[in-house]
Order: sequence, then C-alpha cells, then structure tokens
Amino acid sequence: MIYSILTVAFLYTSVRNAVFNHVRNIKRKEVHHENILNDLTKANFEEIVIEENVHHRLYKAIEKLPEQGRKIFELSVLNGWKEKEITEDLNISLNTVKTHKKRALKSLREQLGKYYVFLFFYL
Repeated sequence: MIYSILTVAFLYTSVRNAVFNHVRNIKRKEVHHENILNDLTKANFEEIVIEENVHHRLYKAIEKLPEQGRKIFELSVLNGWKEKEITEDLNISLNTVKTHKKRALKSLREQLGKYYVFLFFYL
C-alpha cells in the first residue's frame, strides 16, 4: 500500500512538472516568434522608408531635367520603350535619343549622388 502511494505521488509530480515544462517552452517559443516578427516588421518599415526616400529624390531630379531629356528618359526607362519607338513617336533621330538619354542619366547621377546606385533597383 505504501509503495503504491509513493508511486502515485511520484507519477503525479512527474506529470505535473512535465506539463509545466511544456507550457513554459510554448511561452518561450511564442515570445521568440514575436521578437522575430517585430524585427521583420521593423526591417520592412525601414526598407519602405528608404525606398520612398529614393523615389522622392528620383522624381525631384527627373523634374529638373530639360523637357526633351525628361520625355526621353521617362519613355525609355520608366515606360520601357525601345529607342526606335521613341524616335518614331517624337520624330527625332536615333542619335538625338541616345544623346538625351545619356545626358539625362549623367544629370541624374550628379543630382542623386549616393542614391544613384538605387535608381534601377526601385524603378
């Protein structure tokens, strides 16, 4: 009889401790997952802010381009037109398109400075 009472008490304590350990481990995992999720959200927010900053600077720089260069840049880079399509649409020579595009990129490189690297990542 005494042996069985000790066995039951031991089993009860063992099961109770196992349940407590299991609950504690679940809570630790939840906290860990929340921390990861918060870090990801913060990183995404920072990335969005950087992207918006680059977009803002880019469009301000594009606005400062001469009219013809701006048109050609927008058609070529932003709209994805080929140079031949631009020549036909604007009724200008291929060399003129290439020259304006080259000048626009040079101007943007100068205006954007370190942000120029991000130019084609966010378009």
